[in-house]
Amino acid sequence: MDQETKTAQSIETPVTAANVDLGNCDRELIQYSGAIQPHGVLLVLHEPELRILQASANAAAVFGLSMENLLTSDAEALLGALNTRQLRKRLGSTQLDGSPVHLLRLDVRNQQRFHVFGHRIDGVLILELEMAGDAAAETLDLYSELRMAISRLQATASLDQFMNLAVEQIREFTGFDRVMAYRFLEDGSGDVTAESLKPGLQPYLGLRYPASDIPLPARRLFSLSWVRHLPDVHYEPIPIVPATNPMTNGPLDLTYAFTRSLSVMYTDYLKNMGAQATLVITILKKGALWGLISCQNHERPVHVPYETRMACEFLGHMISLLMDSKEDIG
Repeated sequence: MDQETKTAQSIETPVTAANVDLGNCDRELIQYSGAIQPHGVLLVLHEPELRILQASANAAAVFGLSMENLLTSDAEALLGALNTRQLRKRLGSTQLDGSPVHLLRLDVRNQQRFHVFGHRIDGVLILELEMAGDAAAETLDLYSELRMAISRLQATASLDQFMNLAVEQIREFTGFDRVMAYRFLEDGSGDVTAESLKPGLQPYLGLRYPASDIPLPARRLFSLSWVRHLPDVHYEPIPIVPATNPMTNGPLDLTYAFTRSLSVMYTDYLKNMGAQATLVITILKKGALWGLISCQNHERPVHVPYETRMACEFLGHMISLLMDSKEDIG
């Protein structure tokens, strides 16, 4: 086989989690990871009968069924009649072509309470389940703090002041050890423009990172989702069963799935930085990716509850909206 043929084949071969390396990570199809993170459960359903087509391997234990039985079931067999009626009502009244939408909370057989999120893609309905706590009081406090944070951000006199306050506020909300604002420059490199960190940590403020640190596939997905969370960089991916989506005869597209398993190149990068958990908030300017607010925990893994993530998402929206005016004044 000559070199030209080898090169042509390498270009045509899809880059996935199975064959990614430093030389091809800018072409990795990270939306086809074929797995999720273990803090969630994923179900793929065919509508309108809500028949189960695929499921993450941990779904069987959650619902008390064998994987074989689960994959021949429907939503009512898993969620119960009442929850399924509520689900159908929400599915009929909610736009689900994009980022996952919170649909309902439910209790499964062993009294575990879950948030249920849904979105549609490639002709299927994807439901993601995540453990839910009793965070009512904390949520009220959080939204009160959020209103005050927005008021403070509006009052800042320059972009630097604005971004410094933004990272401080997000660190207060999330409790992460480090929060930094990361701006993409014209050459694709990234510049750390603001940082709030726990005493004793090495500062990253002012550092510039090459464009290859955040490859184009990752930037595309960041631009489609306001918040991405990785509770534990050392997690073991949970495979999706079966691996092929019966509706497309291809891998399941997890572009919008918040539980999607991440690229091993990204998790290795975080491990090298000493991060145990991350949360990333997208910052847009005129609809294009301007930068990221990156939260890292170095001391231990941390799962940020849904309510806090939604507050961070709202703050990401507000930062994106307010940023233009702050750039105009300096």
